[in-house]
Amino acid sequence: MYKVIFDTNILYVNSLTEFFGNRSELESFIKDAEIIIPDLVIEEIKEQKRNLFLKQKADLEKNEIYQKFIKKSEIERLNFEDFLSSTEADEKINYKTIKLEGDVRAINKIREMSLKKIPPFKKDKDEGFKDAYIHCTILDFIEKHPNEIFYFYTKDKVLADSFSDNQQIKIIESYEEFINANPKYSDEYFLRKLREHLLEESIVKESILKIWKNIEGNDVLSLSIGVDSYVVEISDREIIGSENVKSYQEGISNFINSANFRSTHEAIIGLIPYLNFLTDNEIRSLLEASYCNNQIKWIAGDDDVKEFILNLYEKKKDVLTDKEQKDFFKQLMNNQAE
Repeated sequence: MYKVIFDTNILYVNSLTEFFGNRSELESFIKDAEIIIPDLVIEEIKEQKRNLFLKQKADLEKNEIYQKFIKKSEIERLNFEDFLSSTEADEKINYKTIKLEGDVRAINKIREMSLKKIPPFKKDKDEGFKDAYIHCTILDFIEKHPNEIFYFYTKDKVLADSFSDNQQIKIIESYEEFINANPKYSDEYFLRKLREHLLEESIVKESILKIWKNIEGNDVLSLSIGVDSYVVEISDREIIGSENVKSYQEGISNFINSANFRSTHEAIIGLIPYLNFLTDNEIRSLLEASYCNNQIKWIAGDDDVKEFILNLYEKKKDVLTDKEQKDFFKQLMNNQAE
């Protein structure tokens, strides 16, 4: 099984309802890899949760409306440690925590890196201890597994650069990048299955351009064959469907640029058979259109429109930023009020 190490910036979410954020990708990763998290990352997430908890508790104590219904003493009894224990217990994502177990060598290495401004320390700033500690934690762990390759998922370029000379670490910035780095479907047996299914003898491993998870959690391959592009849905290495991309590209455009109610309804009817083949970017564009295109907004409460939009949102909401999710819900609530 592949092993992926996660950085804080991938896992944190500005919310108290879940311990980890980025859940859509995490749920994709656990199907293909073991999730590994440095203990300092876990502690950093806990500290971020603590600060958010205390801020929201203070806001409650100042809120005059809440004070009418909840005694201040009850708010004061809210305890972060109890909250944290409950949130961690509810976490469904399985992961392994790694700790820095080395001796004084690790501290000396961090000291040397800080003095010489070696990444993850920054050349123009006196900061980077946390990242250096994570760096040494990962090195300490992978040295115990010299024959294995590990993926490190981070958005921190300086921290990523600190592993630039390490042959055991491969840096990734998305699940899509991870899945495309693996030869999961490039073996001759599976290529033969693709040729038979698509009736194209010219298919080679280079024909596979991208791989992503669809709304049902299955893999989708994007293939270039001559002048045509195809998408193939796969579950447990079995092909369960395929389409020429031309079959639905116009439908996506028609929905996004819908100029009247009728065209919106027709675009939805045309897209429904192809939802399992859409990329995250295509789904993002459809969701954005649902609250940016006035023609769609006006009829977002219609049964077919509402079902279409909510189905995409519930299964792929992580393709939107926090602000975009708020805009989506604001528009949804406005439609319900009307």
